[in-house]
Amino acid sequence: MTCSCHKRVQNKLAIMRSDSKAAEGRYRQRLDAFREGITTGANEIGARHLYRAGIYWASFDNEMIHEPLHDMIINSLQIHLQEKYPDLYSFFLRNKNTVSSQSESLEPSTMLSRILRRKDKAEGLLRASAELEINNSKRALERAEQLKERLKTWKEGINVRNKPEAICIVEQHGVEEKKLEELT
Repeated sequence: MTCSCHKRVQNKLAIMRSDSKAAEGRYRQRLDAFREGITTGANEIGARHLYRAGIYWASFDNEMIHEPLHDMIINSLQIHLQEKYPDLYSFFLRNKNTVSSQSESLEPSTMLSRILRRKDKAEGLLRASAELEINNSKRALERAEQLKERLKTWKEGINVRNKPEAICIVEQHGVEEKKLEELT
């Protein structure tokens, strides 16, 4: 094609390619925002479970206290994580503010009241409750990590496979002139 048709097709093709690249960029941004939201949510859930475990450990470490203070909770949590759970300890150090902020929504006295009423079994219940919270924290963080891995493959699949292109199937230019020449 050597006429204005060629230019129109090329202009239309350039617009379609540009739109394709823009859509690919938007999809990548959405996926990145989704991944960031998943990470933030998993950190919040993991931190919540860690703080709950800290409440149980603080009570256990401080003679079955009914209302451990925030500093007691953080210190007990830090000591137990450092001794038994190095992977969660590193998470704790990276997200210390998030863990500390959980104190705003958790009330230690209500969490501990039922357990501490049973004085004969309180120690075992506190330990078991702390272990349960640790396991829940681990599971939440593992699920988020698995989803991050899946999102990496999704991101690779975003590349627009059908890049717009133009293929000339039949050349129609000059057909009318040839027919006129044949007739004359």
